[in-house]
Amino acid sequence: MAKRDTPKAKNVPSFRPARGRISWLWSVLCLVLGVLFAVAFLTYDANQTESTNPQFTNAVGYFGAYSAKYACSVIGVAAWLLPFFLVWTAMLYVRGMRHSVISRLIAMVLCLITGSALAAMYDLFSTDYERYIAGPGGWIGNIVYGRESYPNPEPGVLRQFLGEFGSAVVLWTIYGLCFLYILVRDISAEVHDLGEALRDWNKKRKEQRSERAELRRLAKEAEARERERRM
Repeated sequence: MAKRDTPKAKNVPSFRPARGRISWLWSVLCLVLGVLFAVAFLTYDANQTESTNPQFTNAVGYFGAYSAKYACSVIGVAAWLLPFFLVWTAMLYVRGMRHSVISRLIAMVLCLITGSALAAMYDLFSTDYERYIAGPGGWIGNIVYGRESYPNPEPGVLRQFLGEFGSAVVLWTIYGLCFLYILVRDISAEVHDLGEALRDWNKKRKEQRSERAELRRLAKEAEARERERRM
C-alpha cells in the first residue's frame, strides 16, 4: 500500500515591514529638529518676537524665534536639553533603540520638568530676564518648585510639601534616573552586565582568598615538617 506523502514544512517568507528604513527616517527627522532647535536657541534674542522690525533675525526664521521664546518661557534653562535629546535620539535610532519610544519620551518629559525645577531651585542664569521671561525655571519650574528671585519669591508645590532638602533629593533622583534611562540604549542589559561584573569580581575575590589560605596552610605544613626533621 502506497504511503501518503506528507507535506513538508516550507520556508514561507514573512512579509514584515522594513524597520530599518523607518528607523532611519525617524533618525534623520530627530537630527534635523535637534540642529534647528540648537541654532534657534543660539541665535535667539527677545527683540526678534517683541519688535515689529527686529535688528537681528533668528537664523531659523519665525519658527526658530517663537520656538525659542516659548521653550525658554515654559521650561526655562531646561530648554537647552531639547536639542541634545533630539540629537541623542537620532543616534539611538541608528544604533538600534531597545526601549519603547513611549517610555523614552516619558523619561524626556520628566527630565525636562525636573530640570526646570532644579534651575528654579538654584536660580540659574536668573539675570537674563529678556531671554527667560519667567525666570530660570520657566513656568513649569515656578509651579513645581517655586520662584527664588523673580518677580516675587514664592514657594511652589514641591517646596511647600517637602521643603528645600526633600525637594532637592526627589528632583535630583528623578532627573538622574531619567537622564540615565535616556542615555543608555538598553538599561536592562547594562544592569545585567553590571551584575555579572560584580559576581565575577566577588568570585575572583573568593578564589584569591582561598589561594592565600592554601598558601598559608602549605607554609604551616612546611614549617611543621622542618621542625620534625630538626627533632
